[in-house]
Amino acid sequence: MQQPTVPQAILFTDVVGSTVLWERDPDSMGSLIARHDRLLESCVEEAGGRVIKGLGDGILAVFPTMNEAALAATNAQRSLWPEPPRGLGLKVRMAIHFG
Repeated sequence: MQQPTVPQAILFTDVVGSTVLWERDPDSMGSLIARHDRLLESCVEEAGGRVIKGLGDGILAVFPTMNEAALAATNAQRSLWPEPPRGLGLKVRMAIHFG
C-alpha cells in the first residue's frame, strides 16, 4: 500500500550569471560560493527547512510549509544582496514549489 504524501514546499536557488563570474575570477568565486552555501544553509535551517542537495551554485531545500520556505528565501535574499563586505553581492534566483 502506498503511503499518503504530505505536501512540502521546495526551494530552488541559482546564482545569476555564475558561469561568467567563474570564468572572470575563479579564485574569488570559490570563496564566494562557499560563503553563499553556508549562508543559504543557515537561512534554511533557521526557517525550519532542510537542504537536500547542493546544485553547484544553488541549493534544493524542503520545508513543511510555504511560509517557512518564503521566510528562508526572504532572509537569504536580504543577506546576499548587499555589496561586499557586508553581503556577498551575488544575485540569486529563487523559486518555491508547493505540492
